[in-house]
Amino acid sequence: MSPIPRITQATIRNWTDDVYFQRGLKYYEQGAIYDQRQQGMTLKSKCSGSQAPFYRQEADCVPEILVEKTTPDERVEIAKWTREVIPKGDSWSDGYHRAVLGKLLLDLEADTLDDEAYLKICRATGRLNDLIERLLGYLSLEFLFCR
Repeated sequence: MSPIPRITQATIRNWTDDVYFQRGLKYYEQGAIYDQRQQGMTLKSKCSGSQAPFYRQEADCVPEILVEKTTPDERVEIAKWTREVIPKGDSWSDGYHRAVLGKLLLDLEADTLDDEAYLKICRATGRLNDLIERLLGYLSLEFLFCR
């Protein structure tokens, strides 16, 4: 069995958007995050809250393992399953899970996505930062070649 990958700040940043990452980092720097532990493939902690005594947080490294430790054929199958479970609702939770699963799709299909398919996944899953980064990358290249 493969060892559990090291989960870094970059790993966590990769699986959330910048707003949530910055909020979590601020809580951590203020000492509000405590009881951190790794349970199997999941990081867990508690966070002091203003409403309740604490709330739980979890982050896991399963997405990285699915991308790094699978064959191309397995990634195609996992991407198909992922598309089947992407939520369609309008709740905050649906949007969050759409974005997380969208990131997984982008990573699973990174070697095979053309620009149009990449942007389509970004739009459908609310991964606007990824969409903008991709477009800005092209603008930067155009700027370099037009000089």
